[in-house]
Amino acid sequence: MVLYDKDGNLDPNLRINPETGFAERLIPIEGSTSIVNQQFRENFYADQAINAAYLMGKFEGDIGGFAYTGNAGLRYVSTSNDVIGSGFNVDGNEIAVLTENNYEHTLPTFNLAIDLHDDVVLRTAYSQALVRPNLLAQSPSPIYTYDENRVTLENSKAEVLPYTSNNFDLSLAWYNRDGSSISGGFFYKEIEGQIVTDTICPVGDPETAAFWGVGEVAMDGANCKEVGEFVTDEGEIYSNRIVKIKQTYNSDIPVKVYGYEFSMQQKLDFLPYPWNGFGGKLNFSKIDVDEGAGRAMTKIAPYTSNLIGYWENHGASIQFVYNWQDEKLLSTGQESGTFLGTEARTQTAGGRIDMTAKYKFKKSLKGLTVSLKAMNINNRQEYEYIAGNDKAISRIRYQGRIVSLNLGYNF
Repeated sequence: MVLYDKDGNLDPNLRINPETGFAERLIPIEGSTSIVNQQFRENFYADQAINAAYLMGKFEGDIGGFAYTGNAGLRYVSTSNDVIGSGFNVDGNEIAVLTENNYEHTLPTFNLAIDLHDDVVLRTAYSQALVRPNLLAQSPSPIYTYDENRVTLENSKAEVLPYTSNNFDLSLAWYNRDGSSISGGFFYKEIEGQIVTDTICPVGDPETAAFWGVGEVAMDGANCKEVGEFVTDEGEIYSNRIVKIKQTYNSDIPVKVYGYEFSMQQKLDFLPYPWNGFGGKLNFSKIDVDEGAGRAMTKIAPYTSNLIGYWENHGASIQFVYNWQDEKLLSTGQESGTFLGTEARTQTAGGRIDMTAKYKFKKSLKGLTVSLKAMNINNRQEYEYIAGNDKAISRIRYQGRIVSLNLGYNF
């Protein structure tokens, strides 16, 4: 945001808030001489301090004739958040709003590998993990705006906690040659405290309505409206206002994620030249998600796979990569306030091919490297459609083909 003009004068549409020090774009309030910050929720300061301690021990031994190795550990994490933004007091004057949000977690880990044979290894693991909320989305400023026709409310986003997970993994790998392997595995995760933003209408729940400072509500078509008259604490009387309540919170419904994966990596160096430079890798995974009665998880493709093929010899190499993913849900349609609308959005299945080639010169040109990269060779386009109708295309993402040539030299 540009605050000053070429002569060093403050833009008359802006000011520096004395409470927070933020630059604010001002708009007038209709019927009043007052002005407010147009984007007051977007201006905030976040100070996050993380302290952690780690403890890990290794072990090995033999059980039933099978050798095993592993480790177990504990991670203690303490997080302190101070988020300062703008808000308004009961008189309508802008003030600084501070949200302090501190939390602690103790996270265990356990890894075990058992040699079932000289070239076959069984692995299992357990861990707990956390994902902190995105600081860029942690606006501490609530919204409470109203007039005789409408009331809009939204809580502070800086009070949500991290979501945590319990993770279990079990895999079996066969190392059939040096640099080669075939493996399969199963995984399970249970996620707690999913961060959710909902637009609610507390029909038949007078306690929740009172908590948000509105009267009894009911659905009137697509609108949530107050039923009859509502008298505020200040004695103001409103009738049949449209009510919009948006809340961000940690869900108490656990989400279960489970699936399996297969991987194969083969290096064909046992073949004669030039075939000994070939190799490849294949990965495939299947994921199922059980959200219970909670919000559907988004941006998770049920099936994903990638295929890599390469050749390398005498300083030259070329690699092709194909990444594919199944159709996936991008938005549940329960979110609001975006220009993409409030219908559920889904991305169609598809994949793309990338290529990288490199050559390292020798002898008199030693140190010189030339590389060629070609991205999206198959010219993939990504389609999004709405409301479960693949004919209702809402967006097409087109990256095109990208080719780059690079020269490098190491002294």
